[in-house]
Amino acid sequence: MSDTNRIEYNRRVVEEFRANGGNVQGWAPLILLTTKGAKSGQTRVYPLMSIPDGDHYLADEVVQRVAQPLQTEIEQGKRGIKGYRNPVIADVFYSAGAMDKAGSGLADVQKWVNENEGKVVFGPQADNTIFEVVLVRRAEAVDEVTGMATPLGVTARYLSNLLEVLAWPETVWHAGTMARKPVDVWDGMGDTPLPAFILANERLYTFAVLRDPTNPFCGKCDPHDVRAMATADFMIGEEGERRFVRLLNQCLYRYLNTQGLIVDRKRQRSYFPRSDAGPREITYQARLRRATRTVTKPVISRTTQRVRYWEHEAIRFGFDRFGGAWTLHLVSGYVFTVNGLFKLVEGPKVGPLATRRAAHDYNPQIHNDLVFWLWVLAQGTDRFLLDTGSSQGIEVQAQYASCMVRDIASVSNDTELDVATTSDLVEVEKELDELITMIYSDAEGKIDGGDN
Repeated sequence: MSDTNRIEYNRRVVEEFRANGGNVQGWAPLILLTTKGAKSGQTRVYPLMSIPDGDHYLADEVVQRVAQPLQTEIEQGKRGIKGYRNPVIADVFYSAGAMDKAGSGLADVQKWVNENEGKVVFGPQADNTIFEVVLVRRAEAVDEVTGMATPLGVTARYLSNLLEVLAWPETVWHAGTMARKPVDVWDGMGDTPLPAFILANERLYTFAVLRDPTNPFCGKCDPHDVRAMATADFMIGEEGERRFVRLLNQCLYRYLNTQGLIVDRKRQRSYFPRSDAGPREITYQARLRRATRTVTKPVISRTTQRVRYWEHEAIRFGFDRFGGAWTLHLVSGYVFTVNGLFKLVEGPKVGPLATRRAAHDYNPQIHNDLVFWLWVLAQGTDRFLLDTGSSQGIEVQAQYASCMVRDIASVSNDTELDVATTSDLVEVEKELDELITMIYSDAEGKIDGGDN
């Protein structure tokens, strides 16, 4: 049927509906949907066949596509209910008729109302004459002077520093070995890369398939004592979980190395080395735009104008279990080195000074740091894979776990924040400078970090 014929047919149905008190020969009960274009102002009337939805009526096209009442389906995220697109709602919210062309438009209304702490109820009335949408605003208090409204309940989104570990190999392989330390396994390997492994109870454990004759551990394990066990059994108990975490850490160390990072295994942290030219900059995709940050920089002595030490932005990491889920947690921080590479500034005051330096980074800066380190790990993808030496890698989701908390107490505008000042940071740098002078001064003179 052409559009012209359909319009004429609908006109005749509408006329018969009105002339006979809602009855149209050859039709089930009908409803008339009347709309008015926001731009054209033109009134349009559409006849729709209806069937009961409890005590209400719905267009037949809707019921063919949903198993529950209309609003229940939409609250659960269902879209594309084509037979009941609502031009009125589309016009109200977009001032045009193009809203949610694949469905009713009500799914968007439901989503927006939920986000703004309001309430929406929609559906046909019991007398089957109109489709009613009721919007209820969120609870607010109105300032008597300014007329500005402030929500009585506040919704906050909390972002964690946890990345969910989605998958890992289903099997752990192990075999008897004469090696007692990791160096015994590496001995004689040269530059041959080894998959992650740990040593425990005179056995070597790895995700790599030890029965494969080409595996790199040949010669380090007893080929007649190779066994396989389910990873789920391997991680049973506190000792099992510790061994599982050690294997995860080994895989992460190797991954961080491939990203150009230095890994401090003892302290479970990682950082970028200096570049050949000195400072190192990284360009990455921040939350809203491309950005560049200096991740390694020299700190110059104010008296001698020489490099006293190097400051590196760093990330501490670890694997933790929460219920049945495993996560990788990340904590941003700082590392100080003498030469911009592996030689750490050491001493009892280094830890407190690093803590003081990081203490001046408040939530927005910490959020930016976490976004940066997530980009370093995932390079903008939605997940990243840690190589295990087997066909199954360790898959980590590149999205921090978060939650919404409603009706929390609002923070007063009068709350004072301990904002970092330039003098605070200068004091930290001064103490670090004095610490390095004290530690590394010797008979040959003071160490110049820029010459190493």
